[in-house]
Amino acid sequence: MFYTHAYAKTVVFFSKNLEIQVFAWYSIVELLYILVHEVKALLEDDKTADIGGDSLTLSSTRSMKVSLEAVRSGNAGLDAHRQKMLDRVPETGDWAKFQLNSIELKDLAYLTARVGDEFALLRGKHEDILFHGDKLNCRLAAFENDLKMGKYTLEGHSHPGEEYPVPSDGDRDVLKKIGQKKSFVISARTGIAVDFGQDKFEIL
Repeated sequence: MFYTHAYAKTVVFFSKNLEIQVFAWYSIVELLYILVHEVKALLEDDKTADIGGDSLTLSSTRSMKVSLEAVRSGNAGLDAHRQKMLDRVPETGDWAKFQLNSIELKDLAYLTARVGDEFALLRGKHEDILFHGDKLNCRLAAFENDLKMGKYTLEGHSHPGEEYPVPSDGDRDVLKKIGQKKSFVISARTGIAVDFGQDKFEIL
């Protein structure tokens, strides 16, 4: 299972008679994790290529963020390719097989922006599998044995509410259970994607 989590910690500082409460949304480790990947994104500018018809367009995560916001707010819809994906997995718990390499990680972000649920991408030797999760999880128990046996790899999944996606302990536990070294998580708000491993202190 995948778990999206956010929690508040209160740190109290005393300076003379002044009590200041600072609310932090992430632990120090998570803040460092976010900082490292944000710097990496700024340096690389996360360029992606989209081919449509005779055009070849380069775009960055900045333009993707604007596009995702338009989909999330209802000011724009999904393109035909992604709408067909959603039509095949319209409800939580639905999954479907697609042509190998026909689904990209960023597709998960757009689907999540549209409906607010997590999506996961599994990839085998001959096919892609798209799984429709719920607001907080992708329950992949039906694929556990196939993942453990290496029939499929967990390419990645999406997080609905985070600007900078932070893999949860549950996300990492999944990798441990299936014996996979790393996977990806992508934000449906910004399009920023990060890789993660079984150990939060491991640098991939």
